[in-house]
Order: sequence, then C-alpha cells, then structure tokens
Amino acid sequence: MINLHIQVAKPYGAAEKKIDKRIMKMKWILTKTKIDEQEFTNIEKELKVQFPTDFKDIVLKYNGASPKYIAYDTENTKGRVAEYLLSFTNNDQDNIIDTYNAIKDRLEEGLVPVMKDPFGNFICFNFSKKDSCELVFWNHDNNNIEYISQSFSNFLEKLYD
Repeated sequence: MINLHIQVAKPYGAAEKKIDKRIMKMKWILTKTKIDEQEFTNIEKELKVQFPTDFKDIVLKYNGASPKYIAYDTENTKGRVAEYLLSFTNNDQDNIIDTYNAIKDRLEEGLVPVMKDPFGNFICFNFSKKDSCELVFWNHDNNNIEYISQSFSNFLEKLYD
C-alpha cells in the first residue's frame, strides 16, 4: 500500500491574514486624501495589475502616508529608507499614475512603484512572476534592482528605526 501525502498550496494572499491585525496597527503619519475601493480598483485597471490584499488594505487606510519606522534592508544594502507610499489619488503630488508614467520606460517589465525614498528611488512590486508579487528596490541612477521581501506585510515587519 502506498501512502501519498498531498500538500495543497494556499491561495495567493492566504498567509497575509495571520499578520494583518499587527500590520494594520502599525503607526502611519501624514496620510493624504482617503480613497475608496472603487478608486483603488480604477488604479489597478489603469496599471493592468492586481495589488496584493495586504497592500490594498494599507492604502485604503493610509493613502500616501509615511510609516513610523522607515529603515529597511535589501539583499545587498543595509539601512535604506522608505519615505512614503505613493498616493492613489490622481490630484495628489507623487501619485502612483504620474510616477509610473514618468519612469515606466526605465523600469524592467512588471515593476510598478508604490513607495518613494528621499533620493528619487522607488520600492516596487515585481509583477513579472506568475505566482508571487515580491517587493524590490529600484535605483533610479543605474536602473539596478535589489530584492527586499516576498510580500508587503513581510516588508512592513522588517522596518526599523
């Protein structure tokens, strides 16, 4: 008799539910114009992407805001800085659509900027992989990318002062 052990993969985003409460309690400052789900969906349609649920939840609550803790590490560099989320409101300065349109010709396929640093670089989702949506750092000086995290929630957990 042969015993088969089949492991069913969790759907994308299933692991996010365990940490949502802690992440949602994280302190954010300087929130810009509040948006609703329809406005968020319109941005996704315009960019032709579907953002992960954990990211969507944060944007709906803290559009354009800065996290209390802003330092993070990439695979290559310690102490990078996340200044603020790009706004999902088209009338706000540093909104995601204007930013994407300004730099899309320089970005690798599948990258969409979602956070800015004080030096003109961006934290981007990498939508080029089918089953994941990792976060990467994009350097505007040389177009290099550095891996940050497997998910937005994981990235937020790694932020430090």
